[in-house]
Amino acid sequence: MKEVRLTDLDELALTVRDRTARSYILEAIDAYRGGAYRSSIISTWIAVNFDIISKIRELSNQGDQMAQAMIDKLDQAIADKKIGPLQDIEEKLLEKASTDFEFLTYQEHLDLERLKYDRNLCAHPAYVTEEVLFEPEPERVRMHIVHAVKHLLQHQPVQGKSALKRIVRDIKSSSFPLTLDTACLFLNARYLDRQKPSKVPKKH
Repeated sequence: MKEVRLTDLDELALTVRDRTARSYILEAIDAYRGGAYRSSIISTWIAVNFDIISKIRELSNQGDQMAQAMIDKLDQAIADKKIGPLQDIEEKLLEKASTDFEFLTYQEHLDLERLKYDRNLCAHPAYVTEEVLFEPEPERVRMHIVHAVKHLLQHQPVQGKSALKRIVRDIKSSSFPLTLDTACLFLNARYLDRQKPSKVPKKH
């Protein structure tokens, strides 16, 4: 019989690569342990939003044009203090993380959409009647925290389709290593070591 063990949340939080995202998820864990389940879900959603935008900024700094275009749009909306465009960016963030930047698989996207749905129920209680005020179960809250970290927060940016263009460009450049060993080291350090295990082809 396969042993089933709950994920240790403290150990899980240590795997979050970004310091700010880690502070948000630690806040979510503290709220969860204190029984403030709605607050925990909201903090988890904030961590997810921050992490996605942080990853896109990272790709933008590496020369990804699609990432740069999105960051320019975001920064302009922030500078202009335009709430509507900012809400639109947040609404489409998971879709872009999954489809445009390939940070998430299809199933991971679905899991985080459930987090987003629950966050909306927590953050907008006036939208439901008093009789059906959302009271998330602790198991559901814990699941959202685990999904947020394992699907997203512990990973470096998965560069997806845009990485293929950069790989081809690097191979064609005059500075690309000439020996097999050094070429493998270069590609692993620059690309393959940044991928989720599910994205890297397995040896047969």
